[in-house]
Amino acid sequence: MDAVCPQTPRMLEPISTLTNVAFVIFGLLVIKKDWYVGFIVVLLGIASGGWHYFHTIFWHTFDLSMMYFMLLALLNYSMGSKHLEKTYLASITMVGLHFLVPSHYLIAGLALVLLVSLIRQYPPSRILIIIGCFVLWISTNIPYLHEWNMPFWQLDLLHGISHVWAAIGIYKVIGYKPTTFFELTSSFKSIHLSSLSDEARREYEHIIDLELNPILGKLSVEFIEEKDVSQLLHNISSKEQDIVEGVETKLDEILTFATGQGIKHKLAVVKQ
Repeated sequence: MDAVCPQTPRMLEPISTLTNVAFVIFGLLVIKKDWYVGFIVVLLGIASGGWHYFHTIFWHTFDLSMMYFMLLALLNYSMGSKHLEKTYLASITMVGLHFLVPSHYLIAGLALVLLVSLIRQYPPSRILIIIGCFVLWISTNIPYLHEWNMPFWQLDLLHGISHVWAAIGIYKVIGYKPTTFFELTSSFKSIHLSSLSDEARREYEHIIDLELNPILGKLSVEFIEEKDVSQLLHNISSKEQDIVEGVETKLDEILTFATGQGIKHKLAVVKQ
């Protein structure tokens, strides 16, 4: 029998235990979109549920480890899921750092750095969703802050709510689809441009920010029509040929990206 974790006494936490089912359910739902994130979220639900039920060192270690894996898996997803091996190695490294320097403040600080990086990848409309994941991390400390003058059942309830909120947040992050062209280009830049050279990235950003978004940015991707693109091309027709061709090429790439992300639109290929 595994020893009881010395950081906390064995306490009955029915709400915090049962609400981990949310991680298992939503993890299974996102596996089709990103198998690694889904798999890690399912493991997180199992680990956190075991920790809240058994309160042993094994489950405590498993729970904390899956937290780091989950945060870094989300960060990797935000960059196009292109760095799976680095994500795995970074997760192991952070778990090791945690047990070398065990501190709740260090945990929160490292998680904050990761989540600020994640938030920067998306339009402002995603911030509240991603904060939900951060609330989960902070909530790991809630039941054990004995200086809080609150009945333990209230802390258990608060922790359980944070589990459900965070599970929904993860599901929304993975299942998110841009609605406006501006949000589409924001996702395109965060996923596609990260692997380009500085010069190529600046060229994309110039075309997107100065030529495409001022005209198309506020429009719903689903309802952009050929006439909107025609108006865009008419507006830039007097500019240098390199600019015109750059707009056509980049717009095609963005539309191809949208199709690959399962985002519906009415537009055909622009550049003939």
